[in-house]
Amino acid sequence: MTAWVFPVGHYLGPFVPGHDEPAESHRIRIGDELVKLVTETEFMAWGLAHGLPDAVSPVSGRVWTRAVMAAIAGGRGTTDLADAVDGLLALGALVEVGPDAVDPATFARSHRLRPLLAGLGTTAARPDRYRIGVFGEEPVAVVDAQVFDLWQWAPRVDTLWDLDELQAGTAPLLGDDADGVPGLLHRVHTLIANGCGYLDVAATST
Repeated sequence: MTAWVFPVGHYLGPFVPGHDEPAESHRIRIGDELVKLVTETEFMAWGLAHGLPDAVSPVSGRVWTRAVMAAIAGGRGTTDLADAVDGLLALGALVEVGPDAVDPATFARSHRLRPLLAGLGTTAARPDRYRIGVFGEEPVAVVDAQVFDLWQWAPRVDTLWDLDELQAGTAPLLGDDADGVPGLLHRVHTLIANGCGYLDVAATST
């Protein structure tokens, strides 16, 4: 398994200190702490860690790594992403999961998924697919039953590990898929990439 980068925190938007003044920072909440992303490179790194919907879906089999993020940033003219990633890892705004990084089980026991948006149900055309989004609008994401199950039950538990135990009928937390990546990580990242949730630290780790 290649080390996978995950963003942590609830985005609160840019902070403007006064009338007609430029934004001072972008703010995210992690647990009880307010974290400031001061540079645009930091904000880009944190944003890129969310992934792209098609690229992080369970069927893609793709691991979202530093190298993938750096390649996208390079295409946007940013070549100094590595320092920003290191800084955000130190702040806890990013987590690397995998070899020479945080163990998947440790990650699952110390973080939780916070769902966003609303469930929009299924359709007659695709009763096997679940829609998530805003009432009265086109769905933000259309996901399979496993991903939706993760999204709907996340508020009931304290950690990703607890969530997996609640989902006893689904794939085991550390059950690897064909390329060795735990299936839960794909499902979580699918929700994050589509704006359907965010990761926070578990209450016991704050």
